[in-house]
Formats: sequence, structure tokens, C-alpha cells
Amino acid sequence: MFAVDVSVIPTSAPAMASPRSSAIVAQAERRLQASSYPSHRCLRCSFREGVLTIEGRVSSYYLRQLACALVVNLEGVERVVDRMEVMEPVWAR
Repeated sequence: MFAVDVSVIPTSAPAMASPRSSAIVAQAERRLQASSYPSHRCLRCSFREGVLTIEGRVSSYYLRQLACALVVNLEGVERVVDRMEVMEPVWAR
């Protein structure tokens, strides 16, 4: 099982990304881009002090969980913060 924090973390002014954090973000976004689910390709990631944050919109709670599962085991990631929003499908409106 993996730890996913759905709480909001207060942030201060953005810090300069270190080469390591930039590499972790790039690797996380590559994994999401490689997903067969189109909504994963629109997600954005950020990384700071061991915490990878995923933001964006997905179409189901399953896809939300799957996005977290795709990135949780990256080296250097101690925790994943889920700031994704589940959108109601157009056909359900």
C-alpha cells in the first residue's frame, strides 16, 4: 500500500527547482504521459522535499487512484499529495 495525502499543504513562494527535483517531476510526468488514459496526460506534477504533488482533472476516482499508483514508487518520492479533481462525465450531466 502507498501513502497518499489528500490534504492541502500550505505553500510559500516557489523555490528554484533543483536538478534532482526537476528530474523526479520529469520522470513522474513521463509515466503519466505513457498511460493509456488520456486524462493522465493532462496532469501536472511538482516536487519539493520528498513530496510529489499531482494536480489536474480526471474523469473518475479510479483514474485518480491509478495516477497516484503510477508515481508513488519513484526514487526520492516519500509522499504523494493528490490535488486532482474528479470531473463529472459530459454524458452524465
